[in-house]
Amino acid sequence: MATFDSNDFVEGKFSPHGRLTVWPDDNILRFDVTGPMNLEAISALGRMRTKLYKEFSPSDRSFCVLAVFHVSMLMPQEALDLFQSDLRATYISRLARPRAVAWVAGHDVEGASVMFRFVKRLHNEIETECELFAEQNSAEAWLNEKMKAV
Repeated sequence: MATFDSNDFVEGKFSPHGRLTVWPDDNILRFDVTGPMNLEAISALGRMRTKLYKEFSPSDRSFCVLAVFHVSMLMPQEALDLFQSDLRATYISRLARPRAVAWVAGHDVEGASVMFRFVKRLHNEIETECELFAEQNSAEAWLNEKMKAV
């Protein structure tokens, strides 16, 4: 399966700030995210996620999400609201619900602790495990343990 790029899902007259690419790697969906992101970037993510999940068909298999962030995790409130409603709709509709979600943000990523508190609460509400890691190897090890528990 190909790599999906949020820039390929942009609609409207305003340009997105931020970029997301995603590709499947066995049972892990890997997101590479460079922020900060605006409403247009999060809108593109929603359209990208819909197409991705239709092709990846996660409803018939267990999978995890690994998101690696660069530069910033910050976004304005309107983008945050859209991210939240889109993620809830995706998970609750059972279009896709990962077994676990790992976010990786080094100490140099702006807004990581603030954004992660929000994201952790959101994932708790939709009954999906979610953890923040400072480095990718620890995140991958945690996700592999979650997949073994299937």
